[in-house]
Order: sequence, then C-alpha cells, then structure tokens
Amino acid sequence: MLLMLLIAGLARRYGRSLKRVLVLVCALFSGPALAVDIEVDSLLDHFPPVKGDGLCTLREALENAGGAGSSDCTYGGNSSDRILVPAGDIQLVTTLIIEGGSVELVGKGVRDEDPADDEETLTRIIGNGTERLFEVEPPNNSSAYPGVTFRYLRLEDGVATGSGEPGSGAVITTGGSVIFDRVVITNNHADASAGVAYVRSNRGNEKLVTFNRSYVHNNSAGVAGGVVSTTTQNNDNVKVAMIDSTFEGNESAIRGSVLDANINAGSVT
Repeated sequence: MLLMLLIAGLARRYGRSLKRVLVLVCALFSGPALAVDIEVDSLLDHFPPVKGDGLCTLREALENAGGAGSSDCTYGGNSSDRILVPAGDIQLVTTLIIEGGSVELVGKGVRDEDPADDEETLTRIIGNGTERLFEVEPPNNSSAYPGVTFRYLRLEDGVATGSGEPGSGAVITTGGSVIFDRVVITNNHADASAGVAYVRSNRGNEKLVTFNRSYVHNNSAGVAGGVVSTTTQNNDNVKVAMIDSTFEGNESAIRGSVLDANINAGSVT
C-alpha cells in the first residue's frame, strides 16, 4: 500500500514521464542484499537434513545462507548472513558445507564479560572422528569463495584423511578468508597438512586468515602446518594475523608446528 502511494505521488509530480517515475522508484528500492540473522534452535544433525519438522539445525541454516532453502529456518539474504548457534554440543554426522554468501557463525560464548575467560565457550561443534568439520565451496566455478567467521565457539575432533588436499584442513578447507574470533580449537588432526585451516589457491583472490583472542591447542598434521597451511598461486595474496591468541601443543611431523605459510604475496603478523 505504501509503495502504491509513493508511486502515485511521484506520478503526480513527474506526470509527463512515467519512465522517470519508474527509474526513481527503482533507485529507492535497489541496493545490496541485506544480511540476515538465522537462528539455530536444535543441536541435532542429520544428513541429509530433515526438512519440515519445525527444527532449524546448523546444517539447514548453512543451506539457507547458501540459498538452498529449508522452511525450518529463516531464509538467507544472499549477503553476509549471521548464524546464531545455541549453547550445547552439536555432534556432526558428516562435514558441513558452506557455499553462497559469506557467513558468520556465532555461539554462546563468554562475550568478553571477563577477558580472562575468553577461551571458555558454551557451544561445541564436534567432528565424527573421520571427517573435517567444514568445507567451503564457491557458488560456481567462476565465483570467489565465501568468507567464514567463527565467534564464541569450540571446534574439536575434526579429521582430514588421506594425502594432498583430501587430507588437509581438519577444521576447515577453503579458498577464501577465514576468521577465528574468541574460539577454542582443539584435538583436530590432518593426515597431510593444516590441523585446523587449509587455504587453497584461488585465482588470485585476496584472503585473510585471522586468529583473534583464540586458544588453539593439541592440533596436529602428518606433514606440515599443525594449525594453518596455505597453497597459493603467483597472484594470490594471503594475509595471516595472529592477535592475542595462544598456540599450545600443536605439532606437525615435518615442518611448521603452527604455520606452513607458502605465501607468494601477503604478510604474516
């Protein structure tokens, strides 16, 4: 109704040019897609997800953020959606896939009320002991990988098996940016590289890998990068930042108990 009134008012003012009216209306209502909060209300995990049961699981929320669609969750905004995860343990049955727009996963952490307790979190995402926790995929072959941010979560028991890329990245493998903010990451293992995050080359896109006020401990890799490993092409730009974070008890068999950079362009701070 309000839209009709607006169009009518503009038509009266610009009556000699309906085309001009339509252009103005389009300008008013156009713009980037708005980010959406998608609230998870179930700690269950199923694959394939059970749709239509009234429960919004983390797997369904990620699908909605990527545009797949489940009526059990709020639909994503095709932008940088935020997924709100409740307190408790989510035991994964298989790897969670992230594709589409960038996402921010927010658990029920301490929220900085006591800075000394930032490593204590109340939301745990737990692997099945044979597969990685997350895998990021681009919407199509010509698109960039979506960025992923983890906040106030505990990520544990991810495993990447095999050699090369299949055996790399026990928590997450991606070709885009990944940020860990006030997160506990523990007891993850990759047979090859990157006990936590594996960042693959991606057609020259800039990538940011950040650990902010996180506690990263007891993660391991069979070859290189007990925590992070990157593989880049000549035009890739990777920036790695580790800020006010603790890395303890991480190991790799050959090189880099924490970081196996392989960065052609970028920085490590």
